[in-house]
Amino acid sequence: MRAAWDAAPQFLFAFLLIAPFQPRATQMSEFQQEVYFTTLVAAAVATGLLIAPAAQHRLLFRQQDEESLLRRSNWSALAGLAVLAVAIASAILLVIDVLFGRTRAWWITGAVAALLLWWWIVVPVWTRMRNPQNSLDKATGNEGSATWPVCRDRCSNRVRTRAGAFDIPLLGAVGPRRRSVTPTNG
Repeated sequence: MRAAWDAAPQFLFAFLLIAPFQPRATQMSEFQQEVYFTTLVAAAVATGLLIAPAAQHRLLFRQQDEESLLRRSNWSALAGLAVLAVAIASAILLVIDVLFGRTRAWWITGAVAALLLWWWIVVPVWTRMRNPQNSLDKATGNEGSATWPVCRDRCSNRVRTRAGAFDIPLLGAVGPRRRSVTPTNG
């Protein structure tokens, strides 16, 4: 799932980078040029914000500041989604304006923006208000767990989630961790 929202702004950004070099680009109205500019900048910013958590994780891996990294990553992802919504709506506005006219473009863009607002903001906020994390922590016995809902024990392969605990294979620097076996004579 995460790969999809990382790739979406990159594909949109790539499309926007080649659009001005198409023959019809010189025929754009001033309004369309402004919408194009807004879309291009929003796609670039969304790409940067949505890739930032992965870049920070790579640079700050094992620096004992996981909570701060998670907090920054969460805000970066939320801001990236907001700017991505602007880029998507602006791209829809531009394409439909060019192909079908401005009135239809505004109506469709409004519908797409409302859909994005509903699924990306309203539903998650409503769900979170109905099921606050504190009540879920108490119900699962994970009160005070800073890494809930997923907590990996440091020196084992035991992972706890809302659904329960399970084992996962541990990976070393090169491959799966191998237990050393001392040969015995006898």
